[in-house]
Amino acid sequence: MSERFPLASLAVPGTGNPVGGTAAITLSERRPGSVVEIALWSEKSNIAGILGVSALPEPSRVVAGPGIVCLSTAPGRITVIAQQSGLAGRLETGMILDEGTVVDHTHGRAGVRISGEPAATLMQKGVSFDISRFAPMSATNAGIHHMGATIIRLDDDRFDLFAMTSLANSLWDWATDAAVEYGWQVGAPVA
Repeated sequence: MSERFPLASLAVPGTGNPVGGTAAITLSERRPGSVVEIALWSEKSNIAGILGVSALPEPSRVVAGPGIVCLSTAPGRITVIAQQSGLAGRLETGMILDEGTVVDHTHGRAGVRISGEPAATLMQKGVSFDISRFAPMSATNAGIHHMGATIIRLDDDRFDLFAMTSLANSLWDWATDAAVEYGWQVGAPVA
């Protein structure tokens, strides 16, 4: 198992379990360059400008910029998933200590993208809330199957799930088991 990408040996592009020759679900390992949590205790922070987004997300919402997704998972808490590595260091340099703090979770999170027309129905199998009320560009921390995870709904048919790397295999097992009835394939890793 790769320390950086714990699903590399499982999420092999081109593999899968099609049903009747088709795969309605595509599963891809998420391989961002950075996963960072920011705790803000000052509303005057310039963190949105440093991140390159127009504004920070409202609670349970997502904002995106070039190569970056920012989500609000609690009051004053922003999780940032970026294609570029080294984001924590850049944020620490640009943030005034009185504004907040930054924690780098890059090596501590494993991610899976679930996409395809039945993705929302598949997700409903693992969560305890009505997924139809979970609008595109929304995010939450919730239980999925038996794991705590960050769930991001990017659009109607695409979700990103992030869990602690120690749960990477369990997250993958849940996703592949839940996708069996639709047929699934592994897509290329997503930054």
